[in-house]
Amino acid sequence: KDHNTILGDLPKRAFSVSAWVLPDAAQDWGAFFSCMQDDGNTEYGIILGFIKDKFSFALSTKGADDGDGKLTYLKAPAAFAPGRWYLVTGTYDGATMRLYVNGKQVAESAEQSGDVNYPPSPATVALGCYLDATETYPMTGLLGEISMTHEAMTAEQVATAFKPHADAVNWDPLPSPKTPFVVAPFLN
Repeated sequence: KDHNTILGDLPKRAFSVSAWVLPDAAQDWGAFFSCMQDDGNTEYGIILGFIKDKFSFALSTKGADDGDGKLTYLKAPAAFAPGRWYLVTGTYDGATMRLYVNGKQVAESAEQSGDVNYPPSPATVALGCYLDATETYPMTGLLGEISMTHEAMTAEQVATAFKPHADAVNWDPLPSPKTPFVVAPFLN
């Protein structure tokens, strides 16, 4: 799709974005969903992802615009454990943004208000990558599912969405099998 069609499909104000993710490692910048531009003071769009080892949700709106956009970043207080599944959800109702991890709210801010302030053309919607016109940081890990709605889910709706798959967070991956040498290494 072209730029105007993509931005026309994205929510204007209220929305929820959720991702079932299994991050393999902490990274300086990582995203499950991004439609953004973050170059110094130029800050536009939506980002659901992580900074280092903490899940994050960032948003820029027209109500908080300082002339070249302004992102507010919410960060989870606790670090994620690599190799584990999580449901990470960001919601915005036009006045308050919230971050949820595994069905529980972990951060909130009322700094943003009004319509989403999307990046000017060209803007890219990316899954599994923190991507803007000048930076590309692919996520290391797995994306199980991503969804976006044009309404802000309530805390009860986020918790209900998590319940059917709550056992996924307790999944213990099998350790990597050790492969024995058929012939031991040697120097010649």
